[in-house]
Parts: sequence; structure tokens; C-alpha cells
Amino acid sequence: MATDATELAQKAQNQIMDSVEALQSTVLQSARALGAIVDKLVPTTLRDIEVPGANALASQEDAVSFGFDFIERVLTSQRKFVEELTAIQASSATVSGTDRTSKTKTAAATK
Repeated sequence: MATDATELAQKAQNQIMDSVEALQSTVLQSARALGAIVDKLVPTTLRDIEVPGANALASQEDAVSFGFDFIERVLTSQRKFVEELTAIQASSATVSGTDRTSKTKTAAATK
């Protein structure tokens, strides 16, 4: 039964990822088309204007990498935390189940 639930979850995840990737592809195509339109509309003289302080900013690529690197660290930490918490709960459930079984046996033996 657990395998069936796992298979269903994996199929659902795959369908969601397929949808996300299709949407991302559409957005990228739209961004390319919009960029081409803007390139035609914006005069070249405006493209050469320097914004004061812009050279002190991170590049777009660096900003994206910085953000995603941080999110990866957060997710790694969260996963470790949840795995440890799950292990604690699993061992606690095993101990509780063992205690219940021995108490039931003791109660049955005394009757």
C-alpha cells in the first residue's frame, strides 16, 4: 500500500513539474519577444546612459546565484531538521508501542 501511495505522489510531482516547466518555457518565450520589441523601441542613445552607483551593484547573474545559494542552504537545513525530528518521533512511537504492548500483556497476566 505504501508503494501505491509513493507511486501516486511521484506521478503527481511529475505532473506538477511538467506544468511548471511548460509555464516557464512560455514565460521565457514571452520575455524574448518583449525584449525584441523593447530593443526596437528604445533608441541606442538611451542604452548608453550610465546610472550613478550601478557599477557597485551585483550583476543580475550574481544576484540570482546569491539568492538561490541561500535558499539551498535553508532547504538543506530544514531537511536535516525534519529528518532528525522524524527519527525522534519514530523512535518515540516505537518505545511507546513497546510500552503499550508490555502493559497490555502485564494487565492480561494479572487478570
